[in-house]
Amino acid sequence: MYIPVCVVRMPCRELRMSDRPYPDWSTMINDVVDTLLPKMKEMPFGLFGHSFGALLAFEIARNLRENHALRPKHMFLSGTFAPHGDQRKRDRAQFVKLADATDEEFVASLKQNGGTPKELLENEALLNIFLPSLKQDFRLVGQYRFEGHGPMLDCPVTFFDGLQDKKHDIEVWREMTSAEFNTQFLPGGHFFLLDKSNEIKIIDHVKSKLR
Repeated sequence: MYIPVCVVRMPCRELRMSDRPYPDWSTMINDVVDTLLPKMKEMPFGLFGHSFGALLAFEIARNLRENHALRPKHMFLSGTFAPHGDQRKRDRAQFVKLADATDEEFVASLKQNGGTPKELLENEALLNIFLPSLKQDFRLVGQYRFEGHGPMLDCPVTFFDGLQDKKHDIEVWREMTSAEFNTQFLPGGHFFLLDKSNEIKIIDHVKSKLR
């Protein structure tokens, strides 16, 4: 089964190196939706997001439902707290604090959390290029405010989580959709999806839901 994949690349990365970081959530969501909308109107689609990307996927789905009468066939989210949960509110200050930290403090935090390529963290020239955009990612997460009440989605959702990652409020996530909601736990910490065996399981699950 062949499924075309559209990757959402954030500014200051790869082919978007010359693009400025998004200043706020509204600008980011509108840009992503405007870019993907033609394809989404042509065929059934799913959305996958991990960590910051899960929040982004959730807000994209809300925008599509409210403004374009479109919905994913299935959503796949992982590794983050629910948009409207108490833990999300408690985490805001920590993300803003890291975004405003010195470069040395920020890099130390990235090393501690893992998942960031060693080649980047040990290359001062690359860090000078990427740190501003990485800090802005953290700032955006810290600025996130959920607005609304009741289920925001009407599509099925799968939530993936690492068994050794911090405990996420999955039952609170469940409140976000009026459709089917299921969970998949896989071995590993926050970046469990980088493990090859986990990657295969995730891909197989995605394919089974998008057939």
